[in-house]
Amino acid sequence: MKFRRWIVVIMSAVLTLLAAPMADADSSGKRLERLAIAQSQQLFEYYQGEPQPASPMFCWQAQSKDGVLLLPAASFWGGDRDFRCKVSTRSVLVDLGGYIPTEDKRYETSTYELANHEIVTFARKNLTRICDDLLPKLTPAIATLDGVAISGTPISTRTFSSKINRSANDELLPFYQDSIDVGHPGRLTSCFTGFKAIVPVTAGHHILQVDLTELFGGTSTVMTYYLFVTRH
Repeated sequence: MKFRRWIVVIMSAVLTLLAAPMADADSSGKRLERLAIAQSQQLFEYYQGEPQPASPMFCWQAQSKDGVLLLPAASFWGGDRDFRCKVSTRSVLVDLGGYIPTEDKRYETSTYELANHEIVTFARKNLTRICDDLLPKLTPAIATLDGVAISGTPISTRTFSSKINRSANDELLPFYQDSIDVGHPGRLTSCFTGFKAIVPVTAGHHILQVDLTELFGGTSTVMTYYLFVTRH
């Protein structure tokens, strides 16, 4: 089983639903899908392997798309991470937890059971079915902007291809070896399923926090973003 979840091998932990009041978040469907894909590709582009807690590791590495800054996201191993971000966009994309099912060729040991009890492998053709099947089982992480709760939007994307670094080849997550096994070294096909939020930000200083601790079995995993938003 090879999910990209904030805790990799376990898929039973869930978080409580967010409580009102909530910060405004833009959730237009196709735009959110494009941004979720871009943020996932960014995660893989800068992921170098265990024990890296977030990807990218610095906010200056984060990219913008469609006028939205793609904030770094928690990676695979748990641990707190602080970011200091200079923001020139009107909104930021916040990752509120999910999975990135990724293709592999380890068919005997890497399978997933759909809701109809069908067992499928992580072959490319099955990924969107896996993403769609997982989404109803997920809840968003607790997140706030200046102390006000952020509401997440559920999203299950189409498949996409990502760059895989040679060093991203741990025993539990042998991404690079998987890319060799499926026939295109350095690239893997995935989909994202989970929660994202496009959060508008005004000029000035803000603190945005995402708490993923429960998803890592109690290991403190809080992503804190100190945002300095320049005037647009």
